[in-house]
Amino acid sequence: MKKLLLLFTALLTFVYSNINAQSCTPNLPNGGSHGDIVPDTIVNLPHATVGVPYSTDIQFYIATDTFAQGFNNTIVDYTLTSIEGMPPGFSYVSNPANGVFPGGQSSCLNAYGTPPPGSEGTYPLLVNVTAHLLINGLVPYTQNAVLTGYKAVINPDGTVGISTNSLNEFELGQNIPNPSSELTRISFTSPVAETLNLNIYNPVGQIVLQKEINAKKGSNEEFISTASFAEGIYIYTLRNSTSTLSKRMMVAKK
Repeated sequence: MKKLLLLFTALLTFVYSNINAQSCTPNLPNGGSHGDIVPDTIVNLPHATVGVPYSTDIQFYIATDTFAQGFNNTIVDYTLTSIEGMPPGFSYVSNPANGVFPGGQSSCLNAYGTPPPGSEGTYPLLVNVTAHLLINGLVPYTQNAVLTGYKAVINPDGTVGISTNSLNEFELGQNIPNPSSELTRISFTSPVAETLNLNIYNPVGQIVLQKEINAKKGSNEEFISTASFAEGIYIYTLRNSTSTLSKRMMVAKK
């Protein structure tokens, strides 16, 4: 059941995007059959900004079965029942549109909205879902769950991505575009000018790229070629003299 709940946590990220709603199309590599979620709670979503329309898609795959309480269970569907903690000015649309996501299917959500003045801050989110299962493939069973781990972050007007208040801190941004197929940009801030170490790991923990970066104080960016990477989820880490920061990135070929 832990794996089942982890897969569905992607649903709560849809509450903190912003612009006019757009229908989304599931587009995970290989149909998402490996249980992919883009983004997950490690990555989260880019920060929203007061007064700025914003929109993003969340891609996820609901597995066909899970092992829980000593039984092999078939996943019929996950159904979204409610969301608690949504910031003002936010909503979402999904595909399927009724918010019922069948097992064995790749689905998606488009989050949208425009944060109003005074909504700056961090909003911990709680997503209430109902899982419909068949115990040992035969006996219907319903389980309610509250999913946590995501947060909506709304920056003040005039800030995008990493806040200007954080330029004197060591922070790692999400790569853009994500997913990428040829080239992606990683942004970060450094409190001092120093040499940093960037490593990228494949899904089995092997290093596929190592690079030293001569960072300047404040905002920095580094461009990485992903043309030779296989499709899938990668971890990238950035290390300075005292700390190591990590995020996930996805490679998807066109």
